[in-house]
Formats: sequence, C-alpha cells, structure tokens
Amino acid sequence: MVAPVFLILVMGTVELSRAMWIKATMQYAAEETTRYAIVNTSASTSTLETYATNVVSTYGVDTSSMTFSASSSATDVSISITYTFTTIVPLLSIPDINLSAM
Repeated sequence: MVAPVFLILVMGTVELSRAMWIKATMQYAAEETTRYAIVNTSASTSTLETYATNVVSTYGVDTSSMTFSASSSATDVSISITYTFTTIVPLLSIPDINLSAM
C-alpha cells in the first residue's frame, strides 16, 4: 500500500531536482556569457548566443527547445535564456514549468 505513494514521492523529487539542475545550468550559462561579452566587447549577438548554447550543452542539457537572446551595447549586456520544462515521467501529472535565466 505504501509503495505507490513512495514511488510517486521519489519520482516527484527526481523531477524537481532535474528542473532545479536545468535552471542552475541556465543561470550559470547566462552569467558566463555576460562575462564573455564584457571581456570581448566586439562579440556579436549571434556569437553570444552560440557561446551560451555551448555552455549549457557542456553540462548535458538539451538546448534544442531553449531560446537564447543576447544584446550588448557599449554600456549594457543582456543575456536571456528561456526553457519550458516537461517531465520525463508520464505518470506524474505535473504541468509544464517555464524556466528563465538572465
């Protein structure tokens, strides 16, 4: 009787941990790309987006459904990454979660 509840609790914990890992990876990529843009002031927005994509994919996160946007000027750098998190366990009826990092 306790096994189904325990399994759902464990799978929910795994999914929540996976969402937090992806969010932390996105935040790290945004921070690293901002640092890169500050040091390389001549970098184009497409270069910054590629750099952010490479940082995220280095940690094994699938970047195919992530949206990267970058803008930089002489005084400002803005990096934005968005992702819609979906669970990999169909048994859990958790709605999609929108994750973003800046």
